[in-house]
Amino acid sequence: MELPIARDDSLVHYVVGNTTLILTTYTFTLDNINAQIKTSKLVVYADTIRINEAVHAGGKIIQLHCNRLECGADATLTVNGSDGQTLPSQGDNPAIHGGPAGSILIHVHDVTLLASAAAGGGFTLWSTLPQISVQGGKPGRSADVEGKPGADGRVDILYSNPLLRAFAALYDAYQAPSGIPERLRALNLSILPTLRSRLDDLAKQIESAGAEAAVKENLTAGY
Repeated sequence: MELPIARDDSLVHYVVGNTTLILTTYTFTLDNINAQIKTSKLVVYADTIRINEAVHAGGKIIQLHCNRLECGADATLTVNGSDGQTLPSQGDNPAIHGGPAGSILIHVHDVTLLASAAAGGGFTLWSTLPQISVQGGKPGRSADVEGKPGADGRVDILYSNPLLRAFAALYDAYQAPSGIPERLRALNLSILPTLRSRLDDLAKQIESAGAEAAVKENLTAGY
C-alpha cells in the first residue's frame, strides 16, 4: 500500500493500484469533484455518506460503505459507458464500439425506520435513494461497420440495522450446538439486553415517524 496522498484529522486518502480508497470517521460528501478520480475504482468507508447532486463517473467502479446514507432530492450516480464514435473511415475501429459501464455497490450498516411518503403511509427503510444508471455505451459506426453496444454494469445494495443483527444473534444462539445452560447464559448476558435495547430504539423511531406522518397529514388536509 502506498502512503496516503492526503490526510487530515478526519480523512485519509490512499491510492492502491487502480483503487482510490477514502477512509473517514465523519461525513463524506460524494460530488462531481471527488468522483473524478484517475483510478478505475473508488472505495469509500465513512460514518455517513452524503450525495446531494448528480454525480457522473463514466465507467468507474464505485463502492460506498457507511453507517448512514443521506441523499438529496437531486442525488444521482451515473457510471455509464462511453458512446462509440461515428467515423468516416472504413473498417472495424475499436472506437466505434460502446464502452462498458462501471458498477455501484452501496452498503449501509445502520438503516433506520422512517415514515413513508408513499400512498397509504406506513414505513420505509430509506428516505431517499440516489437514482442510479449503469448503462453500457451506445454503439457508433464506421463507413461500413456497425459498432456494438457496451455491456451494462451491475448494482448491489446491501443494508442492515442493529435490530436485524440482534435477531440474527438470537437465531444463532438457538442453532448453537452448545448445551441449554450455555445458550441461556448467552441469551441473558448479551443477546436479550441488546435485543431489548434495539426494540426500545425501534419503538421510539415508530413513535417519531408516526408523529411526523400525522403532522404531514394535518398540514396537507384539505388540499
